[in-house]
Amino acid sequence: MGECGAAGRARSILSLSCRPSCSLERFVPLDPCAPQRASPPRVSGGWLDIRGPAGSRREALLEGLTRIGGAGCEIVLAGAGDDQLHVWNRPPRAVFLGRGPKPVAGGQAFEERALRPGDAFEWAGHAFVYGGEAASGDVATLEELPLASAPARDGPDSRLTLRLRAGLACDLGLVDGATAKRWREAVQAGNYDADACARELLARPLGTEGEQRLLERSGSLLRDFLMAPLLSGAAAARRKLRESSRGLVAFLLTQGLALVIFTLLILAALLVLRGQGKSIDGILDRLLPD
Repeated sequence: MGECGAAGRARSILSLSCRPSCSLERFVPLDPCAPQRASPPRVSGGWLDIRGPAGSRREALLEGLTRIGGAGCEIVLAGAGDDQLHVWNRPPRAVFLGRGPKPVAGGQAFEERALRPGDAFEWAGHAFVYGGEAASGDVATLEELPLASAPARDGPDSRLTLRLRAGLACDLGLVDGATAKRWREAVQAGNYDADACARELLARPLGTEGEQRLLERSGSLLRDFLMAPLLSGAAAARRKLRESSRGLVAFLLTQGLALVIFTLLILAALLVLRGQGKSIDGILDRLLPD
């Protein structure tokens, strides 16, 4: 038992002496060494009415994020496959994650959509109707959770993603200037912490436009990295040789075409002079002295 057992007996005795009216049947000894149970997730007050092949049901939405999809999600949906639909409550919003058919609302497919009470949409062979608080105009940060097969949020992949996003945002000038300046000074002083720096640089939401610029910049960088082997070493030399060869051929063709054109012009001039009864020999005799 040790110290933990002694502490548990002492707290049990104290509890009985302070509450003489409690019965032994209801008394549960307090064990400070026992692991604490995780509190259940809070319900947000919103819900989804779901109608599908198996019938209709109402599912309560959790505070923050509720995932809809296959096994491991808060709301399991048959036919979702590896795709997921994330429903947020602040503000109410549905975000589709996957490669399969997208949700459809009003005949239009969407990847992200604000939700208001009574909004209806369809996905994975099911019809959904949202009920709960209305979407507000407040700016909210949506932190997407990974799919069930993805690494945990506190794993190396999440740290890598955080650092890359912070670096791209800093490159595009989307971060707070004072925070960036403070971390530049920390780098010069030798107090640089990559994870802490990334968290602070991304503390301010980037907004829809900022996220779009981040996405475009990441695509251009991926293209540059993909083409990097062709821009250095032997491959680059061969590529430059091919380009120079094509340039030389084009130059020779251009010069040959120009020579043909000038020759045709001279022949045309000679024919005109011959038609006028003039001899090119007489003209040359006058131009060239004896």
